[in-house]
Amino acid sequence: MDQSSMVSLGMNMNPFYQQSQNLPGLKMDSVETENSDGSDAAIRKPWMKRPGAPITKVAPDVKRRRKNYQAKKLLAPKNPLMVLNELKPGLPFTILDKSNGSSQPNFIASVEIDGRTFSGQGISKKQAQQDAAENALKGLFFDKLVDQLMKKDDGDVEMKDVNQTSVKTDVPADPKPQTIPEDDTPWSSLASFAMFKLVNLWQNADMKSSGHSISSESIPALSAFNQFPIQPQPQINVGALGKLPPNPSEIDPVMLLNQISPFSKFTELERDVRDGSTVFTLTVEFNGQSFSGSASKKKLAKKICAKNALKSYGVVYAD
Repeated sequence: MDQSSMVSLGMNMNPFYQQSQNLPGLKMDSVETENSDGSDAAIRKPWMKRPGAPITKVAPDVKRRRKNYQAKKLLAPKNPLMVLNELKPGLPFTILDKSNGSSQPNFIASVEIDGRTFSGQGISKKQAQQDAAENALKGLFFDKLVDQLMKKDDGDVEMKDVNQTSVKTDVPADPKPQTIPEDDTPWSSLASFAMFKLVNLWQNADMKSSGHSISSESIPALSAFNQFPIQPQPQINVGALGKLPPNPSEIDPVMLLNQISPFSKFTELERDVRDGSTVFTLTVEFNGQSFSGSASKKKLAKKICAKNALKSYGVVYAD
């Protein structure tokens, strides 16, 4: 008779075991046996904590290295074309050669996103695409970033529970999970683009003034910069305006201004606090003249500024 048969026979002869088998709802607890070497590794799962095992704490320097490693992956510098391809993959660019037989080449690239056209120029096709992609990122996310930063203080206000009453009870209130507000802003991609701009600024300005240079061999992340180097911008005739589309007053003024004058840049002139609210004043150079607009929101001020500029071009919007 083998060992397992002997154990089964002994349990059947035990009166307590026989009694427990006849009682309904009563089950014997299973007994875990150890290995021959005295360890319970075969029974215990790898993720189960051994009883009495000491609690291991992660050292602060290890936590810091882990955070730095995660930030390094999230904040890798990316040029504007790479970021735009991540957010809006497969966008077609229209590239026009505006050199007109001159010795210095000049290309204009444009891309349409959600009905809006963004343009850029450069002395190469790739540089024109980079400039158009950067203008697209600014047009799509700049106003949204400013609005969210302005509302940051309002979001920190503690919300009161409408279900709370002034009557004290012995039953504690159930804690409600804190809901995270919806935010579709691609912070990781924009942070990578910001790192690109920061390192490029250091490379082109600070390092030139100090007489030092940065090589892509010393910093692998800078290899993306060498693929699309930033070159001096050619002189563009800002006064050369495009043709007006049919029914121009039905098009958004900022979009229309970008179509007929893609190189007109909006500049924030000042911020003034009036009656507890901030008033933004923006200016734009259009057709050799300067136009301004003021509003409580920068997006609205830009719209008023574009309306004033287009009014001089014969486009009048109904208020």
